[in-house]
Amino acid sequence: MGNTSENLAAAFAGESQASRKYLYFAEKAEQDGQKRAARLFRAASEAETVHARNHLRVMQGIGTTAENLKTAINGENHEFTEMYPDFIDTAKSEGNQKAANSFDQANKVEKIHHKLYSDTLDKINEKENDDLKPFYVCEVCGKRRMLGHTVSHANNKTRREFRPNLVSVRAKIEGRVQKIRLCTRCLRSGKIEKA
Repeated sequence: MGNTSENLAAAFAGESQASRKYLYFAEKAEQDGQKRAARLFRAASEAETVHARNHLRVMQGIGTTAENLKTAINGENHEFTEMYPDFIDTAKSEGNQKAANSFDQANKVEKIHHKLYSDTLDKINEKENDDLKPFYVCEVCGKRRMLGHTVSHANNKTRREFRPNLVSVRAKIEGRVQKIRLCTRCLRSGKIEKA
């Protein structure tokens, strides 16, 4: 056991992980036709989320939206510049290609998250938020839409949105058929088995 600040951080991390894990357990229970277990896992996940939020509040970890965006930017930057590159190297040196691929996919998406948070922080003081379009996400790699510019031959920049080319497919996941949305890159690379 550490001091109270360390214990709060550990409790927040544990409750956050439990919340996510229980949601995935609920999905598996539904696939197995176990509706009661699925409901229990979802209820427990919500309770764990409440615990995590309470710990974060006590830690004064929820600031203004601008402060929260800066925290998110720093976290994403750490993930794609330090954490995931180290994880990828370790997984490769141990010969664990599945882990290396998982880390690599996450690392690529963390860069996108970093840019989205940065762009949002840059626009935080704009009175009118005209960018209320949905965020499109590949359920396999996590790829999302990006904002950028097209550049003409005359070097004129026009703001535009780049969306992942998502398709809905029936796929075999853990032996069961379900419908998911994924980018065509994941589909072409054979990361899922079509049903």
